[in-house]
Amino acid sequence: MKFIFVMPGWEGSASDSRVLRNALNKPTGLKVHPGMESGGPSHTTGNKTGSRRAWTKDEEEAMLNILDVVVANGGRADNGTFKSGSYKYIENELEKLLLGSGLKAYPHIDFKIRIWKKSYGVIFDMLNTSGFGWNEVRKCVVVDSDEV
Repeated sequence: MKFIFVMPGWEGSASDSRVLRNALNKPTGLKVHPGMESGGPSHTTGNKTGSRRAWTKDEEEAMLNILDVVVANGGRADNGTFKSGSYKYIENELEKLLLGSGLKAYPHIDFKIRIWKKSYGVIFDMLNTSGFGWNEVRKCVVVDSDEV
């Protein structure tokens, strides 16, 4: 679980259970705004450079299924990128499946694919390193050796 809480009186950064415990013990308690809870609807938060969109599990699952179709139909180029028009196709398919999601080819889909490639690259490297394996039940990387 990732927990981010900003509270006056805590200097610097504390990312452990002390902050959560303190927040829960306040007279007003810890209030979570609708849509911000885990697994809730996606939301956009503003920042200095624009906005950041959080994806829901349903949106990610739908995009993975659409990507399977795109790759199966030859939408991936030999150099590992997607062919022209693939992102727009993904955008249109996501809109059909998730009405009103607002997911656009650029920046949402493009950025999500770049993040997934980066994460997959790390996992790929680990699995191709001696001492690491894959737990099929838990769907995670495991350490097979004490030497790693």
